[in-house]
Amino acid sequence: MEMLLLMTLLFIFYPFIFIWRLLTGDKYMPPRDRIIALGLVLFLSSFASAGSHQRLVAQSGIRPNQVGRYEGVGMSTRSYTDAKENACYWGRKTPVSIQYSKRGNRYYAVVRYK
Repeated sequence: MEMLLLMTLLFIFYPFIFIWRLLTGDKYMPPRDRIIALGLVLFLSSFASAGSHQRLVAQSGIRPNQVGRYEGVGMSTRSYTDAKENACYWGRKTPVSIQYSKRGNRYYAVVRYK
């Protein structure tokens, strides 16, 4: 039973050893391990960005229209225009729908694109 627990913990935490070695600046880390560590960091950061996108949409109080294919959300403390320009894909894709909201001293914009 103890061996099974040890093997399970090793299996779960082994990939993070690569990230630890990369962050501590291990001079003897092989290039293959550096690539694995950077891949893990990019993979894990994709979950963080998706979560922050959903969190911003929830904070805005906006229920986005289900038009278009892509969605960007922006936030600003200055104006609706700044919030819109901070949205993902702004200036790179054609907007179909823009929704605004103000909560407290923050302006939110949810933009849907083609």
